[in-house]
Amino acid sequence: VEDEWKPAAGVTLNLGLRYDYQAKVFDQGRDLNDKNIFPTTGTATSLAPLVDFSKRGDKNNFGPRVGLAWDVKNDGKTVARAGYGLYYNPMNTQVELSEIQNFRQFTATIPNPTYPDPYGGRDALSFVATGVQNIAVQSNNLENLQSAAYSAGVSQGLTSALAIHIDG
Repeated sequence: VEDEWKPAAGVTLNLGLRYDYQAKVFDQGRDLNDKNIFPTTGTATSLAPLVDFSKRGDKNNFGPRVGLAWDVKNDGKTVARAGYGLYYNPMNTQVELSEIQNFRQFTATIPNPTYPDPYGGRDALSFVATGVQNIAVQSNNLENLQSAAYSAGVSQGLTSALAIHIDG
């Protein structure tokens, strides 16, 4: 929501409030017993201490915005501006994919491989398929990145078609 007011001659005030919510990016609402995502026997038991999908999701992302423009002499030639806003950056959805792909891929980390046969006499596929699975689990309290932006500036009309602006 956003609105603009002119509380006095030559003064314009912009006020706004934005709400940002990313559904499902933090895997909120997932079920550890869903065999399509977690097909491994005992997954719910082994991940339960680490994962609480019911507590996931960043739901407090309210971003106020305020802007002020002041026509100093009320003649349209010299205008001072200022603004502020709170912004939330979306989470990269690749984070979600790693967690739900855990049990759909064959991966292995071999911390102390033997050489020249790191698979201990087996072929690579059977070694990976029977090895301990490496899993990635997101934190239950991930949040979108937050940033605050401030700006201020002044514009001076030089001619009817030319002005100079200084902003920071």
